Amino acid sequence: MSGQGAEGVPLLENALKGTSGQDRAWVLLELGNWIWQAGQPEGLEMVVEAAALFEEFDCDHGVARARYEQARMLCDRGTFGQAQILLDQALPVHRARGDRRSEGMCLGQSAIIAKRTARLADARDLYERALAIHLELGDRRLAAGVLGNLANVDMEQGEFEVAEERLNRSLRMHREIGQHGTVGLRLGNLGNLHQLRGDLDQARAFHRQALVIHRELGRRRLEALTLGNLAHVEARIEPTPVSQARKSVLVAAFEEAGRLHDLVGAPSGRSIVMANLGGFLLRIGERDEARRVLDDALSIAIGSKAAILTAIFGGIRALLDDDLATALERLDQGEATLRGACARYELALLLARRARVLQSHGDPERAAAAKAHARGIAGDVPWGERSELAELLTGGAM
Repeated sequence: MSGQGAEGVPLLENALKGTSGQDRAWVLLELGNWIWQAGQPEGLEMVVEAAALFEEFDCDHGVARARYEQARMLCDRGTFGQAQILLDQALPVHRARGDRRSEGMCLGQSAIIAKRTARLADARDLYERALAIHLELGDRRLAAGVLGNLANVDMEQGEFEVAEERLNRSLRMHREIGQHGTVGLRLGNLGNLHQLRGDLDQARAFHRQALVIHRELGRRRLEALTLGNLAHVEARIEPTPVSQARKSVLVAAFEEAGRLHDLVGAPSGRSIVMANLGGFLLRIGERDEARRVLDDALSIAIGSKAAILTAIFGGIRALLDDDLATALERLDQGEATLRGACARYELALLLARRARVLQSHGDPERAAAAKAHARGIAGDVPWGERSELAELLTGGAM
């Protein structure tokens, strides 16, 4: 660790040596959070220990706070069902105590779970309830965080202009209150937005700015995420055909991000990196290697019950199926998930991939219908000519 993120750890470790009882539990809770942010899985063990100490001393609000922190960490691991159970236990305690701030935090974390499990309408509702609480309390830090998360829902639903407005507002608030670490997170979100639009040079610039901040603060989870995003953008920018030397460089960048996700215990993050690597390998004609990588990504997504990721990865994998029936089954399952989640942009991408599959299997009439359907779903989404959707619809990408 380095920078601001490292300074708190030795102070907390020293404080831990001289404390006992509830005081020790609170220090353990804070130290566990620092260590978890730095990518060390022992942080979760510390929070669990803190919860046990709070229970021993009948400190209900301490137990509730520890359960919230456990839930947040389990979400990072993709263990959403267990995380929601902990939040459901914590929320009534905060409400009974009139702790509106903690109530809003629990609602916001439940929104994250809803988004990650393909319930975007529920996620939006939970985020808006959390935002109302934080604005009522005048808590600009938490309100700015929820605004950024709402923007991520907007992006999934193809509302790019709304997403950009929320992200810029969130970014301004974080800068005004001196939240350097969260500034990095929002810069990464803006990178993702520009990536979806096809503004790849702009996306790369935002991700590079974010990476500097995450490394400065020792936030290895966010570093891993940003490295994966950068590798994906660099691979999208790369013109084809790709030389063997350049391919090796790009594959190494994906693999570095994947290793860091493994190190910090983030399987969902690793699956996204692998899926993007698989997409790159498919684009440059390495079909067998792409199948292997995408099958691994799908296995992780299915195992962690990440429904939207499973749908997206399945859509990419369908492009590699030799059997049309198998490919269409994957696409049908993915379409049902994405329609249910109202994930408009990803649904348009999947339908464009369906058109590619049908075209490659010699069915131009159904391919044309699928392509028209994709355009209809995308509607007025402002996707640029370098976006993945535009490339799929115009024949440039796989």
